[in-house]
Amino acid sequence: MPLPVIADVYRLELNWVNLAGGPPVANVLHVRSTAASDAADVAAAFDAANSGLTGDPWDAMSDNYTMPVLGVIKLDGTSATVEHTMSHIPQGGATGDKIMAVSAVLSIRTHQRGPRGRGRQYIGPIGEDKQHDGVLETATITAMHTGWLEVFTALATGSPACEPGVASYVHADFNDMSQFFIDHNVGTQRRRQQAIR
Repeated sequence: MPLPVIADVYRLELNWVNLAGGPPVANVLHVRSTAASDAADVAAAFDAANSGLTGDPWDAMSDNYTMPVLGVIKLDGTSATVEHTMSHIPQGGATGDKIMAVSAVLSIRTHQRGPRGRGRQYIGPIGEDKQHDGVLETATITAMHTGWLEVFTALATGSPACEPGVASYVHADFNDMSQFFIDHNVGTQRRRQQAIR
């Protein structure tokens, strides 16, 4: 599906590199900013939001994965992706053997009903030490929730202010985040398992 045109909305492409030489993985976030001049401003805001965290948004993820470069594109129909070299490089916090298809799930909710108002991030592959029988460890849930709260708050209150939310590519609209949570149960992504075949 081609990228939609949504005023003042930016797509953040979190492209994770496997330090052990395995397949890369990716996450996509969206923010709205009327204060940003361009994608470079938003990239710098996300970089700054990852500084000095007391929690860890990536605690469940294998420590083989790191994100040295962030891609940001403004959804205006004409702009190209801007690549930003991270000063505060996110890295997974799990030291156990990784489970390639299994992820921690970050769920984002808005006041919009239906699928267009819900978002989901599969943060993984996770390490075996961060789950037990398919349920995330309580300490991991706490660390991730604290970390994401810090990141989302820093984005919304930073300079430029970038409001996290959910972009619907089908409806070409954006809804601000009203709440988020880390699911207790892990999620799976089949294509990540297939990548190692």
